[in-house]
Amino acid sequence: MIENIELDEQLEKVKELIYKEPVVIEFLAIRERIANDVYLKALVEKINEHKKLMSQNIDNDSTYFDEKDQYEKLQKEYETNPMVVNYNSLREEVASLLSQIHDILQ
Repeated sequence: MIENIELDEQLEKVKELIYKEPVVIEFLAIRERIANDVYLKALVEKINEHKKLMSQNIDNDSTYFDEKDQYEKLQKEYETNPMVVNYNSLREEVASLLSQIHDILQ
């Protein structure tokens, strides 16, 4: 029982250290900014609408390809947004950090 408490305490310390890492702090901040960005939210809604219209018009080539073109254009706009580019880069860095921690704990 005492070992479990000590282990839990040590794990909590590791968690606190992870959350203090500059890359993690920056990642969480940019994730929050993206989640609250009105323009990006609207863009995601448009992307999802075109995706839905593509699936609804799978048998109507003309409409399907029009929707696909719009979808791809909007998706590219989203993916090249500087905040999203930064988020994806930071996500890779955080994943690498967590992988390193995982490897150490094995």
